[in-house]
Amino acid sequence: MDHHEFVESGTIGNPMRATMEKGEEAFRRLSEHTAKAVLELTKVPVTVKNREFVDRV
Repeated sequence: MDHHEFVESGTIGNPMRATMEKGEEAFRRLSEHTAKAVLELTKVPVTVKNREFVDRV
């Protein structure tokens, strides 16, 4: 089941236990993970074969 199917707000857990520090740590971890993913994508070779879109209006 999706969270919204058994809780109207779609939240998990007790939001009263949240702290600013926990939010900042979650944001830091997500940011690091996203940055690592972007750096990995720079390793993917890309070959541009046709840059002109002459068939488009």
